Amino acid sequence: MSSLLELDRLSVSYGGMTALSQVSLQVPEGCVVALLGSNGAGKTTTLRTISGLVRPAGGDIRFRGRSIAGLPPHRIAALGVVHVPEGRGIFRSLTVIENLQMASYGRAAAGSHRDIEAAVEMFPVLGRRLNQAAGTLSGGEQQMLALARAFAAEPVLLMLDEISMGLAPAINAQLFATIRSVAERGISMLLIEQYVDAALALADYCYVLEKGRIVDVGEPEDLRHSEALTAAYLGAGVT
Repeated sequence: MSSLLELDRLSVSYGGMTALSQVSLQVPEGCVVALLGSNGAGKTTTLRTISGLVRPAGGDIRFRGRSIAGLPPHRIAALGVVHVPEGRGIFRSLTVIENLQMASYGRAAAGSHRDIEAAVEMFPVLGRRLNQAAGTLSGGEQQMLALARAFAAEPVLLMLDEISMGLAPAINAQLFATIRSVAERGISMLLIEQYVDAALALADYCYVLEKGRIVDVGEPEDLRHSEALTAAYLGAGVT
């Protein structure tokens, strides 16, 4: 199976402090890869570096065999790398329908209409909120909008950072079910998730990150009782 995304000995530093050290991982075509670890392990930094929001200090990032390390975010996004950041990242002052239209900016109007129809089908509550300002939605509805907008952008690689944070269990169950259905269509994903069981259930492959280094890797069943995974979360706040 060919790799869609490859990190090759990626390193990142903030003000002389090492955030990532020699991180190597792969996201194969059509697979879901989970990046697990405790708060401060470097998970969010990894996604932000892939999407161009943080510049690497060393190593390489290859997307479909092409180096994208150091490219500006808009050029990486144009390749089909869609990042749903922690905290949702919606345009709060725009309406729901305007947020969805932003995802298909520059594409045919017919495509935009199909995107909105698909979003409403995926999350019917959004259909009743199309003209409502996104910032006035509930937390769960905002996360639905963030996901709907990401799906509407037709991602080649979808990166999700803590979509469950601060949400009720029933909302999370709906979000995970939707992500699972999207994954079954063959969209590649790299995700960070605080609920380890949910991440293991979604993933085809997992990496465990601790203090900026990969300390374990394998299929979900192999890692379910991994000492490295237990140590990464034991006694630590997770994100």
